Amino acid sequence: MPFRTSDILHVLEIYQGIISARPLEMGNGEFLRCLLVSSKRLGEALTTAPRNADLRSNEIQTLSALLKEQNTANAKGVAGKMLATLAEVKSRRDIARRTTPLYVRGSLPALSRDYKHLIVIFGPALGLGDQITFLQFLQQLARHCAHASMTIFSLYPNLWRQFFPQAKELHYRGQPLRPFDHLGRRKGGAEEEKELVVIADFDCFNFHTKVITRRANRDILELALGRRSVWLRRGDSAWVRYEEFFSALLSNNYYLLSGIARQLFPAAADSSPWQPHRAQGTGRRPRRKLIFLNPFSSKKIPLQPIDWQRLLVRIKATLPSDFEFQVVVYPGLDSSTRHYASEICRLAAEDRPRIHATMLGAEAAEATAFNALLHLTAALERVDLCLTVDTFTAHLVPLFAIPTIVITLGENRMFWVPGRWSFYCLLDSLNRVPHALAAQLLLTHSRPERQRREFLEAARKLLACSESAREDGCPEQIVGDIQEALIETLRYAGPTFPFHAQARRWLMLWSRLALALSREPVQIEGLWPYIIQWRESEFLKLLALTVDGNESEGEALLSKLKAEESRGELHSV
Repeated sequence: MPFRTSDILHVLEIYQGIISARPLEMGNGEFLRCLLVSSKRLGEALTTAPRNADLRSNEIQTLSALLKEQNTANAKGVAGKMLATLAEVKSRRDIARRTTPLYVRGSLPALSRDYKHLIVIFGPALGLGDQITFLQFLQQLARHCAHASMTIFSLYPNLWRQFFPQAKELHYRGQPLRPFDHLGRRKGGAEEEKELVVIADFDCFNFHTKVITRRANRDILELALGRRSVWLRRGDSAWVRYEEFFSALLSNNYYLLSGIARQLFPAAADSSPWQPHRAQGTGRRPRRKLIFLNPFSSKKIPLQPIDWQRLLVRIKATLPSDFEFQVVVYPGLDSSTRHYASEICRLAAEDRPRIHATMLGAEAAEATAFNALLHLTAALERVDLCLTVDTFTAHLVPLFAIPTIVITLGENRMFWVPGRWSFYCLLDSLNRVPHALAAQLLLTHSRPERQRREFLEAARKLLACSESAREDGCPEQIVGDIQEALIETLRYAGPTFPFHAQARRWLMLWSRLALALSREPVQIEGLWPYIIQWRESEFLKLLALTVDGNESEGEALLSKLKAEESRGELHSV
C-alpha cells in the first residue's frame, strides 16, 4: 500500500533515533546492521512516495546522501545529522492545519473480550530481553480474548512461535513498513470482526495517532515500557485515553506489566508477575553438568575472554575434585563475537585445569538472526546452569527453570527478572561471588548429603514464614517470625554460603523494623514493599532452590525404594 511522506519520515526518525541513542556494542552489531538496512529501505520509499510540503527536493537529496554514507563505523554521527534534517522538516509543518488528538488522563477501562483479531507489533526500540518481558502479558491477553486469532510482528524471528505456536509470527527485518502495510491491507469489517492492535516499545512513538490506518472496528493500544504508560484509542471514539503505571511494591518492568494486565483484563490476570514457561528439563545429567555461557551485551562490558576462563577455573576449584562440567558458549551473530567466544574455548582447553568448552552450534550451520533462537532453546534442554551478562539470556533462560547467574554492571532492578531461578551479581563482585554461587547451584541437585539437617530445617522455616506473610497479617508477627528464622538460618549456613553478606544486611533491616514496630506500630500494607523485595533477594531464592534440590532428591530416592520393594528387590538386613 502507498504510504504518505509524513508516515515514512516518522518511521525513519524512529530508526535513526534508536541508532543515535541506544548502546550498540559488540553484542548487538547484527542489530545495528538491521537498523541500517531498514533505514535505507525507508530512504528508497521516500523517493517514490507522493510529494507534499513536508519535504523539499533538496531535503530528499540530503537524506538520501546521508543514508548512502551511513555504515556501522559512522552510524551514530550520521544519525545525528539526519535527525537534525528531520527536525527542520517537522518545524516547518503547519500544525494549525492538522487535527490533533484529544487526550483523557485516567484509569483505563478493562478491554473487551470480543476482539476477533489481535495484532501485536513489537517496536524496533525494544531489545530482545525487554521483548521477552512481555511474555506473560501476552499470555494473559490471549486468555482474555480466548477466541481471537493472533499475529505477532517482531524483529526477532522464531521467538514468539516457541511460546505461541497457534499464533502467526511475522518478522520485519529490512522491511520497516511491513506491519503497517499489513494493517492497511486488512479490510474493515463489521462489529463482530473488531480487532485490537497492540504496539509495545520502550518509548512512545505515537502510533496510536500516526501511520496506522484508523477504522471503526480497530482499537489501538500502545505501551511504552520506559515511560511506564499506556494509550488506548478506540476506533469509534474521539478520545485517546492514557494512564501512567507505577508499582507501589517494586520498581520493576515485570511488576509494571503485571499491574497493566490486572487493569486491562482482570479476569485473566496472573497472581504473580513472573512464572516459568516450562518445568525443569529431564535431559540433564546427574554428574557431568553443562554450563551455558553468554558473554555478550549491547552495553560495554569490560571483560575479556581470559576473565571468563578464570571464572570457570574458580568454579572448578570450588567444586569437589570428582565433579565434572562442560561449557557451551554462545557465539553471537557476527565475526567479532564468534572470535571472542572461540578465545574463551581455546583458553579453557589450554590452561590447567583444562575445561571442555565448545561454541553453541559449532557443528551446525553458522548462527543467523533467523535460526539462533531455535538453536539456543533446543540446547537449553541439556543445560544445568547459565552464566550470562545482563542481556536477553538473563530473561530467556530462567523461563526454562534453569538457574541463571547474571553479571550486571549496576543494581538496576527495574530490568531484573523477579523469579526464583535468577541470581544477579554485580561486576565488582566477579572475583568473590559468582564462582561460589555457581558451585552451590550445581551441587544443589547432585549432592544433597552435603546439606546439614539443621540448616535445611532452618531454611524451610524461613521460607515458610516468608511465603506465608499476607497483607492482612500482623506486622509484628510477620517481621518477628522472619527475623527469628533468618537468625537461625545464618547460624547454620556459615559465612561461605553465597550471599551471606546480603542476608546479614537483611537481618539488620528486619531488626530495625521489629524495634520500630514495638515503639510505633504501623499497618502491614505500609511495609509490604519490604516483603516483596525480601522475597526477590538472591539469598532467599538460593535457599529455595537448595531446599527443593534436597527434597526432590529425597523424593526420587523414596520412589526408587518403593519400586524396588514392589519388585521384591529389597531385603531386610
